[in-house]
Amino acid sequence: MLFICVCGKNIVSLQANTMRTAYRHTMTVMILVVVSVLISACSPQRRQQAEMTVARADSLRAAGQYYNDSAALAEAVKALRPVRLFHPNSYAHACYHYGRMLIDANSPLPAVEQLLQAEQYAGKDYILRGHVYSNLAYLAQMELRWPIAYDIYQQAGNCFIQGKDTVSYYVSLYAMAIMSAYARSHDSTFVLIDSIRSNCRDSKIRIDAFAPAMQFYMRTHQYEVAIQYADSLLEYESHQSLSWITKAQAYHYLDQKDSACFYAEKVVATDSELFNLRSAYYILTNDDPNADKELIKQRAATRADIQHEMQHRQAELTQAVDYYLHEQQARKRRKIALFIGIFVGIALLLAGLLLYRRRRKHKRDIINLHKQNKSLQQTNKELLSEQEELYRRQKQNSYQQFEETCRVLCAYKDLKNEIHWNDYQTLCGFMDLKFNRIITKLQAMTTLKEAEVRLCVLVLIGLPSKEIAEVMLYSPKSIGRMKENVANKLGIHGSQLRAYLLQIMGF
Repeated sequence: MLFICVCGKNIVSLQANTMRTAYRHTMTVMILVVVSVLISACSPQRRQQAEMTVARADSLRAAGQYYNDSAALAEAVKALRPVRLFHPNSYAHACYHYGRMLIDANSPLPAVEQLLQAEQYAGKDYILRGHVYSNLAYLAQMELRWPIAYDIYQQAGNCFIQGKDTVSYYVSLYAMAIMSAYARSHDSTFVLIDSIRSNCRDSKIRIDAFAPAMQFYMRTHQYEVAIQYADSLLEYESHQSLSWITKAQAYHYLDQKDSACFYAEKVVATDSELFNLRSAYYILTNDDPNADKELIKQRAATRADIQHEMQHRQAELTQAVDYYLHEQQARKRRKIALFIGIFVGIALLLAGLLLYRRRRKHKRDIINLHKQNKSLQQTNKELLSEQEELYRRQKQNSYQQFEETCRVLCAYKDLKNEIHWNDYQTLCGFMDLKFNRIITKLQAMTTLKEAEVRLCVLVLIGLPSKEIAEVMLYSPKSIGRMKENVANKLGIHGSQLRAYLLQIMGF
């Protein structure tokens, strides 16, 4: 039985050691894998290649073109993500270009995520921030949220002003005017148009400013004026497709079917925008008098397919814009929380400093009080010692004066004559008031007789027993016995009688 227990214990110990060893090996392998991944992710060659990709995309954007290698941009974002804290500008540019490509690829939600990363790490690169806001506003515009798009375009314009990019700023004003036109805001639309046409030096942007006015009049059902602005844009060959669809819709509402179908056919032949194609097919389906039934069915089916695709894309756009708004609200809440945290931290810091100062002041006050207490104690000791010395001197002087009085009384010749006790008391009081005190104390002792009190006074004066006998008219033996009786009553030895009487008097 003992052997089985020992073997079982050894097996359990061996298993525990094996598990610990396996755990250590597993942790070592995991640490090595993580380190290798970080080293590979942060390798200088990979980062340099990613920065070259971003630089190429930036140069194409400056030339008005787009970098279309989505795989290279995705790899650049992945390569720069581990070092984004050390190279924030490169990472922000990579996220911006990749987000813009995702917009072209009809992936709005991942595009918003990348654009928000670009905004977060753009820092003081205001031109990049402006382009990020412009793309975000474009998504809101495609989702038909005009006020939200207007606000984001306004943020983009502010960033372009801070970055001193006037051309992009006026492009933002143009986009804001378009949003105002869609929202049917007359004052805002034409104020922005006037600002563009009077201040912008780019002739193309000044001509493009007719487009918001055309959209405004179209939205407010002033179709003839909208057609005039469309003709003006077509005269300058600006916004050709937008002008055609506007004229097609205007003629459709004016019940001029031939003209409406003419411009709708042009839109179908040249435009790829789903919104414009859907409107064009609607006009052709309803206004073309020469179309047969099969063509009408084909156009209706095409319009239905476009409508289905737009609904699918609209759902993705709604999700993306809602995600952006949620992130903006979350950032505001985080900023508010950070502000509150900083305020509370400063308040706690000030409270701590105030408490620390009060505690230090309290400690200093306690130290000063201790010093003052020590000083007062020292002064008190000095005063007590001086008082004791003064009391000792006074006591010594009083004793000397008393002894002098006793010598005077001993030398007084009438003291030995027979005199009355009251006269003797008067004489004692006249010589020294302390005799009155000793007589009063002795008389308070009811066990002492008057003769014994007189004996005590005479002993205190310092008279020997023979002279006391002569004064009191007793024999020396009687005086000796009387002394013994008084000593016994006072609880002392006979030889200590005068010392005891001096103690009663305070000497």
